[in-house]
Amino acid sequence: MQKKLLGMAVAALLVTTGVVATPQAAIADTAEELEQRAEDPLEPIDPLPAPKPVISGKAGVGGKLSVSASTRWEHPTVTYRWYVGTKSANMKLVGKSATLKIKDAWLGRKARVQVTGTEPGQPAVTKQSSTVEIGVQKRKGQAAPKYSKGWYNFRIPWKGQQKRYWCGPASAAIVLKKLGYTRSASGEKLTQRRLASSKYFKTEKNGRSLPRYVSSGLKKWIGKTQYRRINSPTTGELKRRISDSFTKTGRPVLVHITGKAGRPSVNHHGSYSYTHFMIIERWNPKTQKVVILDTGAKGHVWAKAKPRFTMKITDLKRYLKEYGIYA
Repeated sequence: MQKKLLGMAVAALLVTTGVVATPQAAIADTAEELEQRAEDPLEPIDPLPAPKPVISGKAGVGGKLSVSASTRWEHPTVTYRWYVGTKSANMKLVGKSATLKIKDAWLGRKARVQVTGTEPGQPAVTKQSSTVEIGVQKRKGQAAPKYSKGWYNFRIPWKGQQKRYWCGPASAAIVLKKLGYTRSASGEKLTQRRLASSKYFKTEKNGRSLPRYVSSGLKKWIGKTQYRRINSPTTGELKRRISDSFTKTGRPVLVHITGKAGRPSVNHHGSYSYTHFMIIERWNPKTQKVVILDTGAKGHVWAKAKPRFTMKITDLKRYLKEYGIYA
């Protein structure tokens, strides 16, 4: 009955407006369509049809991330929520715009973004991106440390020094290779012997690597100043330089320790007077401990010394009074 009355009303409207009436069957079909649309709500339109929002940009310290999420609505309102953390379960909200500038403290953590689209008369739709890992913006002259279980790690392959007094050339050669400087600024191939030569560290001439020649030798090899010597650093300065090494510069710190009779032995070196270059490979910011790579291990100088050993930064500082670090 309702359909019939609706059909008659449509026909009367067409006649009064001067429009030629359609056949009764067509009017009935139109009435049925109108009635069906009145009963069924409009299907919601997904404002974010892509499977996931896509993060782009440089996922490195100091870099910037952005997100793109396509929309089908004519005038959608899109909001963003960026999260950073070590695990999906404990990520913290760090931003609410379409872009995110990466902070130093986020190195080694992961970032993701949640995008929500809303439109009047439509339900909100939220979608989440995949996570991206934040590291150092790696380029020549930098190494990108990995973060795992509280430790930042440059993951440097160990290699022993080829002569007992080549700790400086050996440690520097390992670091330079890690940074991509396998050839000098003048094109020479990287070897411990070449760094020990009179052109660079002058180790062969002096029987040891003197600090002033290490600084100048590194600059000459690289072609510019990247490492500077910090003599007898304070504990605060040492902690800051180590932190910067992993979170900003991407360059492992070289340490130049001094052993003396009466001082506790470092990595089974023995308690006597000597100097020795080593590399800080890992760092735990919570415990303020470091893992040091020792080229004199495995009998290259000391029979009982380990290739890597752990030390508190406060303890390391005691052995840097006479010389210092290169960072």
